[in-house]
Amino acid sequence: ENLLRLRLQENCQQQNPSLDDLPEYGAKTNCSPDRIDQLQKVEKELARVKLHNKTIQNKLAEKNCALELANEGVQMLSNMRAKIGSMLERSRQEKDIREKLENEIKLENKKVEALSDHIEKLMIHLKHEATSKARAILEQAKTGREVELLRTRCDTMIKRNSRKDRVIVELKEGGKILEDQLRLMDEKYLELRTKLDWTRLHTEKVVSRKEEELRQLRAKFALLSNIAPESRVKGVLFDE
Repeated sequence: ENLLRLRLQENCQQQNPSLDDLPEYGAKTNCSPDRIDQLQKVEKELARVKLHNKTIQNKLAEKNCALELANEGVQMLSNMRAKIGSMLERSRQEKDIREKLENEIKLENKKVEALSDHIEKLMIHLKHEATSKARAILEQAKTGREVELLRTRCDTMIKRNSRKDRVIVELKEGGKILEDQLRLMDEKYLELRTKLDWTRLHTEKVVSRKEEELRQLRAKFALLSNIAPESRVKGVLFDE
């Protein structure tokens, strides 16, 4: 409001120069009292007219300012309408973009849900795989311990077998020695058997010859039974 008043005053001063610069006729001219009264009346009328003119000019300046303000308001209104139109167009475009973005967001949400399901399944699979891997590691550790135990047992058995092999070699050597001794004993046995067989055969021959001689002697004793008693003959024969 103060700015509007200042602007009105500037317009009034530019359009209506001050009347104080008019020549004062009463001071510069020598007139009669009636003339002076008339001049004073005229001056008062001029002052009243001046005041009225100034009032009209102020009103005109106010009207001009109001008109300018109205023009500015109209310009602002047109600018506002253009802005509103552009804003509506922008709002429509933003609405289209928003709808498109909402559709894209829905699609992305579906993709995210599908990806979440896939990730959840993958996590479950990884969990099972981790469990299987941990179980496999435990089984591998258990198998490693068993393998180490078996290796220890195998080393022990190898040592035992080496000792057994040495014992077997010794036994084989001893058996070979005994086999040689048995072969010698077999040879000696065969030799003794041969000797015994020869001795038996020789003894049988001797016995058969002696029996034959005994039968002959008995025959002789039978023939000589008249010479000596049978008991004496038998005693003599047995003594021989």
